[in-house]
Amino acid sequence: MRGGGGGGGGGFDVKIEPKMGRPVFIQFKLSDYIKGPKGKCFAGLNKPYYKMGLRPLSISIQRSLLLDLETSGEKNVFYIAPVFHLSNDFNKYFLS
Repeated sequence: MRGGGGGGGGGFDVKIEPKMGRPVFIQFKLSDYIKGPKGKCFAGLNKPYYKMGLRPLSISIQRSLLLDLETSGEKNVFYIAPVFHLSNDFNKYFLS
């Protein structure tokens, strides 16, 4: 594996041998935790929830790369978001 945690905007490069199965392309983002008056975005939802925003295509090379993969026929292209929202939690889980 080579790369450096998103260096150059594309993340890690991984060589996958044909016998190993199908590649999965994942972009993870830290979520916002929405509660209180801001939490009324969805009618009837009276509980806090997580929301993940995507940057516009004009400034996000990662998003463009994922869209290109999907357009080329890749089936396993996903955005994922964890069930935590604090930078300290992100750093803790990332480092472990």
